[in-house]
Amino acid sequence: MFWVRTPNIIQKSFPKVIWEMNEEARALIKMPSCTFMGKKIYLTFDDGPHPTITPWVLEQLKIHNVKATFFCLGEHIEKYPEIFEQIKTEGHTIGNHGYKHYNGWRISRKNYLENYQKGKAISGSNLFRPPYAKVRAMDKFNKGEIVICSVLPHDYHPKVTPEKCYENIQNHLRENDILVLHDNEKAWTKLQYILQKCL
Repeated sequence: MFWVRTPNIIQKSFPKVIWEMNEEARALIKMPSCTFMGKKIYLTFDDGPHPTITPWVLEQLKIHNVKATFFCLGEHIEKYPEIFEQIKTEGHTIGNHGYKHYNGWRISRKNYLENYQKGKAISGSNLFRPPYAKVRAMDKFNKGEIVICSVLPHDYHPKVTPEKCYENIQNHLRENDILVLHDNEKAWTKLQYILQKCL
C-alpha cells in the first residue's frame, strides 16, 4: 500500500511543487478552502469532468456551500463541455490534469510537455497536477504551477474499501492540507460514501 500522507522527504525533494497550502503557497496561488471534518483544507478532484459523477459532486458541494478545485483532463473537457462550464459557473477553481491521463515516466519528455500544454490550452489553467503525481521536466515549470497533495486516501484503489478510505482521511488530515479525491468511475462507490460523511 502506498502512503496516505506525502512524506516530508518527498516534499523536500521537489521544492517547486505545492504539497500543502502553507503561507508561501497561498501567496503563490489561489485555491478555495473549505471546512472538511472540522479542519480548514483545500479540497480537490481529479480526472473529470464525468457525465454523472461530476454533477453529483457539484450538487453535494452546493448543498454544503463548499468550493473546490477540479483538475480536469483535456479530453474529458472536450467530451463534456457543458459540465466543465457548470464547474466554472458554480464558482469552483479549474486546474489542468493534462490532456490524457499518461504516466509521466512511461512517455518521453517531449510527449509529457505536449500533453501538459494541450491540457493547459483546453482548461485555461496555470495550475497543473501531473497524472499519477509523475512530475517530469521540472525545469519547465515555475514554483506554484505544480500542485500535488498532502493527503491521498486512495479512493481510486480497488482494494481500499469506502470505510478504509474514510479512515485514511480521518487519521491523516490536518489544517491547510490539500486533499485529492477523484470524480471517476474507479472512485465512485467510495466517493458517495466519504464525501457526504466528511462534509
